[in-house]
Amino acid sequence: NGALWFVSNCNARERLDIYYSLRKEVNTSVEGYGRCVDYYPMHFCSAGSQCEKDYMSKFKYYLSFESMTCRDYITEKFYKAFYHGLIPIVYGPGRKDYEHFAPPNSFIHINDFNKDMNKLANYLQEIHSNFTLYSMYHQWRKTHDIVIDGKAVERIRMCELCERLTKVRHGDITYYNDIDLFYHEKC
Repeated sequence: NGALWFVSNCNARERLDIYYSLRKEVNTSVEGYGRCVDYYPMHFCSAGSQCEKDYMSKFKYYLSFESMTCRDYITEKFYKAFYHGLIPIVYGPGRKDYEHFAPPNSFIHINDFNKDMNKLANYLQEIHSNFTLYSMYHQWRKTHDIVIDGKAVERIRMCELCERLTKVRHGDITYYNDIDLFYHEKC
């Protein structure tokens, strides 16, 4: 009923610090697996494996902590939580970046708690004990599907791209003269 995290990149110190701070909170259960937080080889699960599915099925939340906080840097960790039925707790770019890619009320952002892990732990406990609040984080499942297989969604992506390009309004277009500056602007 707690939070799970698989992590193998040990170079991103801030997210490791957030993890350890959250683990210290007594009113929530947080488990991490991988060479950065747990050295037992039996916990090493490859992506998409039965091992991963077995672990993910035991938790309500997944720590979708990114190694960088750059604009739009949202990796498979975020979508993996959705796919396995967990509520992602995110650390990475700002809330608005996630809102571009995710349905409303589908994730919890660390910044909403000013990185105060006690407040976050209390909120997770509130979700755990309030079925209505817990259900709110899964309402999007009535109208959206999660598909992980890239080949299966390639046709859909191209159709979506065409649709978005034909519906773009002049005021919605942003031009960048320096793509490198754009990428590193919020990193």
